Amino acid sequence: DLFMQGRFFRLLLVSLMGFSCSLFEAEELPPQWLEASLYGAPPLRDILSECEAALQASNFPLPFHRDDLERAVVSGWDVAPHPFSRKGMRSRGIFEVNPLEKGAWLLRVRVEVEKNDEVHQPLELDSAKWKPMPDDAEVARIVLQHALTRLRRAGTRIG
Repeated sequence: DLFMQGRFFRLLLVSLMGFSCSLFEAEELPPQWLEASLYGAPPLRDILSECEAALQASNFPLPFHRDDLERAVVSGWDVAPHPFSRKGMRSRGIFEVNPLEKGAWLLRVRVEVEKNDEVHQPLELDSAKWKPMPDDAEVARIVLQHALTRLRRAGTRIG
């Protein structure tokens, strides 16, 4: 009888742990940044321009939001609606440029992804209920490569 009680409490504990993990998951997913160090790079404004060009080459839509003071470029949302519930997606590319020592820069990129949780009108973007999904590291790698290729042409060393 004591064995069965212990087994019951272990099962209860495991199920509660799973429930708490699902609650934590629903809050916010950690961003998945891809990074590269830039040495001998052009001025910051030119780096940000190359980031914009990389987003455009990766087919992210305008308008881009560029903030030179924050050293960031964010694309518009690339929306892929879907007629079936919870299948619509959207994504956007985000670049950050952070200073390192001796004039070097750390270039960071991520591709943020959200899915439309709207059940009744999945094609109506005005009633969309966007829910965060894991970042798309594969697309982020492509976007980063576009930027690095452009920066290498400008004489930047990637480290």
